[in-house]
Amino acid sequence: MRFTLYAVTAVAVLSLWTSNPTFAQTSSAATAESDASKLLQSGNAQAACDRLRPLLPTNGDDLQLHALMGQCLSQTGKPDEAISHYQFILSRDPSNTRARAELANAELAAGQTNSARADYQAVLDANPPPQVRADLQRILSSLTPAGAGKEWSAQATIGMLYDSNPGAGPAGGTITAFGTPFQISSAFTKHPDWGIQAAGELDYAHFFDDNVGVTAGVAVGGIHYFKYDQFDYGAITAFAGPAFRAHIGALPFQLNTNFNVSHSWFNQRDYSTSAGAAPLFTMPINDQLVFLEQASFEYNNYDRDGTRTGPAVFGVTSLQWFWNMSGGYIQPKLLLGHEDARNNINTDDQVGGSIAVFQPIGHGFSVYVEPGIRNVAYAQNNPAFASTRNDTIYSTSASLIYDLGYHDAQLALTYAWTFGDSNQRLYTYHRHQGSLQLTAPF
Repeated sequence: MRFTLYAVTAVAVLSLWTSNPTFAQTSSAATAESDASKLLQSGNAQAACDRLRPLLPTNGDDLQLHALMGQCLSQTGKPDEAISHYQFILSRDPSNTRARAELANAELAAGQTNSARADYQAVLDANPPPQVRADLQRILSSLTPAGAGKEWSAQATIGMLYDSNPGAGPAGGTITAFGTPFQISSAFTKHPDWGIQAAGELDYAHFFDDNVGVTAGVAVGGIHYFKYDQFDYGAITAFAGPAFRAHIGALPFQLNTNFNVSHSWFNQRDYSTSAGAAPLFTMPINDQLVFLEQASFEYNNYDRDGTRTGPAVFGVTSLQWFWNMSGGYIQPKLLLGHEDARNNINTDDQVGGSIAVFQPIGHGFSVYVEPGIRNVAYAQNNPAFASTRNDTIYSTSASLIYDLGYHDAQLALTYAWTFGDSNQRLYTYHRHQGSLQLTAPF
C-alpha cells in the first residue's frame, strides 16, 4: 500500500477550509450513521463498515452514508472499494472538496498515483487558505516523478506590536544582592512601547522518489521598537537536510533531519550564534490523530555573556487531535530540555507543557488559544542571591484569525500574556503583548 505522510492527514487539514461538507443525510439512516461515526472515531473501522453496509440497498442516494463507507473501507485496507463511494458523491456534488481529498487519499493508497495527483491538484486549484495549500503542495511534491519533485514556497508577515515590557524588566524596583538592597537601574525596569514586527521564510523541497528527499530553507524575523530601540531584536536561520518517508507497521511516518545555523542580534549588536540539528518526526495514527516529535540539538555561543555558552538539548512531544468535522483540533504538548553553560549558575533543566486549541467559527474567522507553563531549574547556587535560581513561566496566547480571501492572505489579532515567577526577584516580571499581523504566502 502506497502512502505519503501528508496524504493521510489531508482530510483533517482540509476540514479547516471545508467546514460545512455537503453530505445529504436521510433521517431513516441517521441513527446507524451516528453509531458508525462514533465507531470510526474510536478506531473500530470494521464494525463501522458492518453497521453501514445493510443501509446501502435502501439508502443509495444518501451522500453521508457513502462518505462514511469510504472512510471505513479506507481504514480497513480496502481503498479500491472506497474509491467508488467518493466518486458517487462527486458525481452528485462536483465542488465537494472534502470528498475529492478523500478520493485522492484512497486512490493513492490503491496505487493509482496519476489519479491521486490529478485530484489533489484539483483541490489545490480551488484556492485553499495558506495552511491547506502548504500541505497539498507537499503531497504533490511527493507524487511528482523523480527529477521533477521540486517545490518552492515563501511567506511574509508584517505587523504592529504593543509590548508592556520589551526588556522583560523586573516587577519590583529593588533587589537584595549579597545581603544588601540595590535599586534597579531605570534602563532595565519595565517600559511599555509600540513596535513593528516583520518576518519572512523561503522553503524548498525535492523528493527523489516516494521515500527519500531533501528540504532546505531560510527564515528571518525581527522587532523594532519606536522608543526603546535598545530592545530591538532580529534573527536569521538557515537549514537543510534529508527527509525520509516509510512505515512502522501499518503506520506511515516522515522524518525531516534538518541541520541548522542561527544568528541573532539584540540592540543592533551580535547576541548569539547556534548550530546543530532539529529533526522532526511526524506520524498520522488515523484521520483524526497525528503524533509529532520535534527535537533540537544545538551548541549556543553567546557574544554578550560567554558564561552562558554551551550545548542545549530540547524535545517537544505533541499529539494533535482533530476533534470535529469543522476542522477544530486540540494539541497537548510536552517540553523537556537541558542547557549546559560554562558557568553552572546558568546551567538548567526545563520541563513544561501547553495545550493548543484551534477552532474555525465561520465567515472566514477562526480562533487559536494556547495556555502553557514551564519550569526552569538552575544547577548551582548563586552567591549574589544566596539561593539557586528557579523560575516558573506562565503564558497564554490567543489569536483571532481572518482569511481575507485574496491570494490566501490572513489577518491575525493576537494577545499574549507572560508571567515569569522567580525565587530571585530580579527575574520576576509581567508582560502583555498585543499585535495585528498580515501574512501572505507566495
